[in-house]
Amino acid sequence: MFGPLPVALYSTTAAAGWQLWQHQVEPSAKTGLGLHAAQLALNAAWPSTFFSARNRSASLAVIMTLDVTIAAEIAVAARVDGSAAALLTPYLTWSLFATALTGASASRAASDRRRAPSLTEPATARIGRLLDVRRGSGISTIRRISALRNSLAMAVRTRLMLTSSVVHSLLSLGASADALHTVTD
Repeated sequence: MFGPLPVALYSTTAAAGWQLWQHQVEPSAKTGLGLHAAQLALNAAWPSTFFSARNRSASLAVIMTLDVTIAAEIAVAARVDGSAAALLTPYLTWSLFATALTGASASRAASDRRRAPSLTEPATARIGRLLDVRRGSGISTIRRISALRNSLAMAVRTRLMLTSSVVHSLLSLGASADALHTVTD
């Protein structure tokens, strides 16, 4: 799954970027291309903060910013070329899943250091506990996997609802900006 999936996601992301590039004379497309470049930079920054620097809090901030940037790009792309927006949707879904996992890792790292819980602590703390097989809490493997699946699904649903509201707000702002451009032209 992890071999072909990134190839497919990066291919669709590249295709979406190309479609925005073809409409670059439109102001919305220029905004979309700026967001595209920003999400590519954030995507490149996340692995180094998560794996190399092992800074879970920073990596969570990076990937949450990436989620919002992808959602904003989808909202802008929908006004320029609907197929570009559709091509970015699986990438956003994957990024939200990665955000849930990063949040779980950040929560676990925070609890290991006895720090204050993060904003996403309730869902991610449960995921972290379920991933911690060293504790030997007596939970069977089947129950642990089932509970982990449910916790991840809840975290992803929460992120999708947040992203949906961000996209709705951005679409509303975009419509207002388009109306302003019409009035000023």
